[in-house]
Amino acid sequence: MAKVSVIIPVYNVEKYLRECLESVVNQTLKDIEIICVNDGSTDSSALILDEYARNDNRIKVYTQENQGQGAARNMALELAQGDYIAFVDSDDWLEVSALEELYKFITEKGAEAVVFDFVECSEQTGKKKFENFARKIKKHYHYDLLKKGCFSWRDLKRHCLLNLTDAAWHKIYSRKFLIKNGIKFGTCRFNEDDIFSHKVLFCASKIYYLDKYLYNYRARMNSSVNMLSNERFKIFETVAQTAQFLKEKGLELGAEFSEYKVRELANACLRIPENKTADFINQAEESLTKSEFKSFEHAIKSDNTLLENIFSIRNIKENGKIAMILTILGLRIKLKDKEVKGCSSIIMNILNIIIL
Repeated sequence: MAKVSVIIPVYNVEKYLRECLESVVNQTLKDIEIICVNDGSTDSSALILDEYARNDNRIKVYTQENQGQGAARNMALELAQGDYIAFVDSDDWLEVSALEELYKFITEKGAEAVVFDFVECSEQTGKKKFENFARKIKKHYHYDLLKKGCFSWRDLKRHCLLNLTDAAWHKIYSRKFLIKNGIKFGTCRFNEDDIFSHKVLFCASKIYYLDKYLYNYRARMNSSVNMLSNERFKIFETVAQTAQFLKEKGLELGAEFSEYKVRELANACLRIPENKTADFINQAEESLTKSEFKSFEHAIKSDNTLLENIFSIRNIKENGKIAMILTILGLRIKLKDKEVKGCSSIIMNILNIIIL
């Protein structure tokens, strides 16, 4: 039995897949199994997976019709045999000692789950943003995670749904803990992490923290996070599943759940194709209270605030696609993908003109 099962869902990532796989097969912890689920890729991803599987018997490749990342991860969870589970997205990569450090830490603590830090790497600008979980907890909750070493939702008491619905990949989990609590991913193509993360948060007695940057997340404009899709209607199902889970746990989160619901529906609405936006808004009105719907309407308005008219960079929906809009002193400039990298120089040139 492997010490760690690494689960990698794969869909049309030929440009990034080798870097991801190299980061996993070259881990200093060798006793691992690598479960790759090809989610119906139409590019050369399947060929790359087969090539790596031929050269490393720790890699197991499975294929399914395209069903989304959640379904791919659930398949892998059923097949996993490792004591612990780690997730890696196929366009991201691990630090070389990540799994060894995580395995040593989680076994020493006897933990159900461990959260760690990651680096967000912008594909467009090349900039890196260091996401430190302890700082996040201190900012939102005034809770000293560095001193305490671990936390539970009971320690934080409030706004856990709003602030701690994180991606699955910057944690490592006990497989026994996941099985015992029936923790799986949502089967929709978007927000599939939500129900998984909620269950981990509310079922774990303690979540431990390792103060190290071990994961590199690639932020891409054309990633699934930014895609327009009618699949986002399934957010209503995800919210309903969350409500049912909280009810089963005897948790009445009241205003917090209301805020969470409004935020998730608003985020999804902004990524619905134009010809279905009205239908989404109507469904939101039916599922929200009057005050919630008012907050929802405010959240989806595309008009800039006064400060945003002075300076802002934001994504908007335009002609069925996500576009990046730079606004400076009321002047709006639409940036193409290749122009985003040079965004800082554009800003400086415009500012120089204004100043002169």
